[in-house]
Amino acid sequence: MPRAPRFAQISTLTCFAVFGCAGAHWPNEPGVAVPLSTADNARASDAFIEALTARRAGQAVARPIVIPSLQRALSPVGQKLQAGVATVADAQQASERWGRAAFRSEVEVWVLDCAAGREMDLPSALVNRPTAVLAYAAAHFRPRSLSSDQCAIVVVAASSSYNVVQRPPAPM
Repeated sequence: MPRAPRFAQISTLTCFAVFGCAGAHWPNEPGVAVPLSTADNARASDAFIEALTARRAGQAVARPIVIPSLQRALSPVGQKLQAGVATVADAQQASERWGRAAFRSEVEVWVLDCAAGREMDLPSALVNRPTAVLAYAAAHFRPRSLSSDQCAIVVVAASSSYNVVQRPPAPM
């Protein structure tokens, strides 16, 4: 087998192993711009955190911890997906790079289909982790080969060994 195709296969398998199958049903292609609807994205975000919180409530784990400043910092990834300039795979890769820098830790990244609202599928690795320190961004996007808008939540969660430490802001 030629080297380039084999590398592509290994990269694809690694991507699925690292990111899981969430979002794998979307074609890996740039999309068409979907008008930004803050209300639609807010509803999708609310449905995600409500679903995650409810599913974690049945486990012996803490409520998810969402860091507002990191929420705002991750939103450009969702905006690029929604603008059609990034694919789902691009969003996953950009979120992983961003997450490692932002959390100063290893991270796990998922792009979840949020079309089902609160009934969306959530990865057990996210639901069952002892501490879920995360940031997420909603996006409505449309790959060129699909006829309707899609709903996605990009989730970045710090590794389970992440320690939450609140530090006072640096003096200006």
